[in-house]
Amino acid sequence: MGSEQDNQNTGWQDPKPTALLVLAEPDGPTCHTAKPSCFHRHLNDRLTEQRVPAVSILTRLADTIRQRGQEQSETSYTAKLLRGGVDRIGKKIGEEATEVVIAAKNNSAAELTYEVADLFYHSLVLLEHQQVPLEAIWNELLRRTQPQQPPADTALPPSGESQ
Repeated sequence: MGSEQDNQNTGWQDPKPTALLVLAEPDGPTCHTAKPSCFHRHLNDRLTEQRVPAVSILTRLADTIRQRGQEQSETSYTAKLLRGGVDRIGKKIGEEATEVVIAAKNNSAAELTYEVADLFYHSLVLLEHQQVPLEAIWNELLRRTQPQQPPADTALPPSGESQ
């Protein structure tokens, strides 16, 4: 699993050692059902042939945004946004955030889906411009879902002692 020389396989261990996540390029099915992955059912029970959970699209999109920024094509909308800097990207994020709210107020699931996708995209462009890896966002979300531990200096003294 995941050596410096082997970029095909990467692994992470859960901070509580309850799970091990391994990302690898499989050579054939990886599920006992002979499906490409054990993630072959959506929550609505529809089958999918995707090998990885759909959330990985954000990682693939972030990679594409990085590539477009490196290529600096004159015809690339992403490269144009990146060249425009925080002001241009921030303006688009503001517009998209407003459109998300309008879609929600219109009670339109399709419109909301479309606008949130735009907001995600433009947010990923901003992260690339600021050189903040997507993994930093995952780590922050993970931190927020972990139980809060009281700071060591505010712990109560042992029973019978005064502060």
